Amino acid sequence: MATGSGTIDGLVEHLQDDQINYGLYRTTDRYDGHLTIKFVFIVWIGERVKILRKARIATHKGAITSFIGVRLASSAAPPI
Repeated sequence: MATGSGTIDGLVEHLQDDQINYGLYRTTDRYDGHLTIKFVFIVWIGERVKILRKARIATHKGAITSFIGVRLASSAAPPI
């Protein structure tokens, strides 16, 4: 567990290709002249994580997203 006050690049520095990590990134945006705060929920599954550990993520991710109240989810993967 870690906290910080830097940019998303600071968070990315902690991600390793043999680990599974969860993170929340806080960002601000201006909408119709009003400052809004948004949180981005990140699930990092490194390329070298074993397949059985990857399979367990569906259950863990569901419990975590339910707990923190995620409203929108998106996935991304590196190009093959």
